[in-house]
Amino acid sequence: MSVQQYHYIDLPVASQTPIADPYTTVVTGTFRSETGVKLTVPGFYDGDNRWIVRFSPTELGEWTWSIVCEDQPQLNDEGALICVVNTHAKIHGGLQVNPENSRYFRYADSTDYFMVAYEVDW
Repeated sequence: MSVQQYHYIDLPVASQTPIADPYTTVVTGTFRSETGVKLTVPGFYDGDNRWIVRFSPTELGEWTWSIVCEDQPQLNDEGALICVVNTHAKIHGGLQVNPENSRYFRYADSTDYFMVAYEVDW
């Protein structure tokens, strides 16, 4: 399984038996890169006893992942994926505060972000 850097991948997990209140079931995905980066993301309920953990890799290379649900162990899963080079010119990753000037934002790939906003209070 491969995904381009800064693109997302959905990892679904499903229960074979109905769960009484699926909206209180907590599903968490933990992702680890070869360099030791660890990212933890929450899963969300998608209907029909199915949850999705959505992940966007920030580094190239292999990532291992594990999905854990403490109260529903049948949802637990694990695997690996390969992050390959991003070929889409308009996808730059998530926003972050620019470390060189905290008044500005930039994307994860260090591309400057120009915020355009319009507000009318009437």
